[in-house]
Amino acid sequence: MSILQTCPEASPIQLARACYTKTFPTMPKLKTHRGAAKRFKKTGSGKITRHHAFTRHILTSKTRTRKRRLGKSVTVDKADHKGVAQMLPN
Repeated sequence: MSILQTCPEASPIQLARACYTKTFPTMPKLKTHRGAAKRFKKTGSGKITRHHAFTRHILTSKTRTRKRRLGKSVTVDKADHKGVAQMLPN
């Protein structure tokens, strides 16, 4: 049953919209994993960066060099990149 049969006073815009949605159905939008969005960032080139662990407490037993190194962000490992990228579609 077409839109013309159900609603004969439909405007041309309504008819066009009905035809468009039938021929080009939209897929559901991908949602960003909010937990991943808070932990990872995408760079301009498409790489994904993350922060190091082990920097919150018990810092007196860690050397200065180690703490300095842990404070910097690094790129996500190749093995984890696919899974993280799926959680961050945009």
